[in-house]
Amino acid sequence: MKIKNILIFTFCLFILIHKAQTPISFYASPNPCDSYTNIFFTTSQKDTLSLDVYNRFGTLQKNIFSGAVLPAGTYSVTYQTNNLTDGVYIISLKINSKYNGAKLVKMQNVGINTNTVSNNDVVIFPNPTYDKINLTNVDKTYFVLTDLTGKYILEGLTINNSIDVSNILNGIYILQVYDENKMLIKNQKIIKLSK
Repeated sequence: MKIKNILIFTFCLFILIHKAQTPISFYASPNPCDSYTNIFFTTSQKDTLSLDVYNRFGTLQKNIFSGAVLPAGTYSVTYQTNNLTDGVYIISLKINSKYNGAKLVKMQNVGINTNTVSNNDVVIFPNPTYDKINLTNVDKTYFVLTDLTGKYILEGLTINNSIDVSNILNGIYILQVYDENKMLIKNQKIIKLSK
């Protein structure tokens, strides 16, 4: 059984890397998540589906459902992630005999409006991001982006309230946003992913 789980995990990871999954809508949001995420998927016809969550070692963490026969449509399943430790997981959606994989990042105290220093109105999105970070409810901001060791990755003034992160490596970063008086107004974890 353990070998089967590792094979499923490896296959799902292969699908993610090579973007070879079947043409369905399949993702989790919020992602990264703290206590829960919603898993969304669409089927084009009546199918038998199974939905599982695996850790990075291929160990099954949760069988959400197995062998469910669902008609064509769009579905949303809420998955409580309180029992997961921080890290990267794979959500595996099996439709008949085809597997689809999606990454799920579990992190405590993460989200759009967390880790606020003094301004609850500043919103940073999307998170995770592929190429650009947008900021709302701020003007004339200075930013510093560091990795988790504190190494400076990017810094400067935002341009049109956005930050270009397309040229940095995938990973977890800390974004600090300062107002025009150099007062820290936002401190937030950011996930950078590839498309």
